[in-house]
Amino acid sequence: MPFPLGWLLGWWVIIFALSMMWYALRWVSGLVTVCLLAGCEFLSGLGRRRRAAPYSPPPPLLREPARWNGLAVASLPVTVIACWPLGVVLAVLALRQIRQTGERGAGLARGSLVFTAVFLVGWCAFAIWYVMTYG
Repeated sequence: MPFPLGWLLGWWVIIFALSMMWYALRWVSGLVTVCLLAGCEFLSGLGRRRRAAPYSPPPPLLREPARWNGLAVASLPVTVIACWPLGVVLAVLALRQIRQTGERGAGLARGSLVFTAVFLVGWCAFAIWYVMTYG
């Protein structure tokens, strides 16, 4: 029995159309709400005199923003473009340094590790499929 692709596509189109109508309805209702609130704000301030707010300078920076860890910044492009084993080494070293120094870049290092894991799982799945198909 062939796969019912037509039915699947038809249901997908119906669900997609309904979800788009739902998002449009939410957007329109949000726009109406914002317009009503803005109109009420405008009407409530018609009879009042407005005073300028007193000037206050921006608060000073309390501390210098944290620096980016160079190994973390390098780990993701090295993993994606060049060599994933070197990227994994850089990411692990970066995470260790970030834990000690408090620098930024932990997300980049973790992203490098996740990319490597997804790549390896995909590669293993392809290898298993190839061996099962072509023996």
